[in-house]
Amino acid sequence: MSAPQEEVFASMAELIRAGEPFVLATVVRTVAAAAAKPGAKALVRADGSMTGWIGGAAPGARSRRRRVGH
Repeated sequence: MSAPQEEVFASMAELIRAGEPFVLATVVRTVAAAAAKPGAKALVRADGSMTGWIGGAAPGARSRRRRVGH
C-alpha cells in the first residue's frame, strides 16, 4: 500500500473511532488522459476537507460538493 493510501485509511480509522461522518471517493475508471489512476482514493469530511488525492481541480471539486449530508 502506498503512503498516501495509508494516510487515507489511517484518517478513516480515526474518523470512525470519533463517530465523524465521511465519504471515501475512489477513482474507478478514467477517460482519456487523467492525473489519477483507477484505485486512487480520497477521504472527504463533512466540512469538505480532504485527505488523499483523486485528481486535479475538477474531480476534487465534485467530491467536495457531494460530501456527506449535502
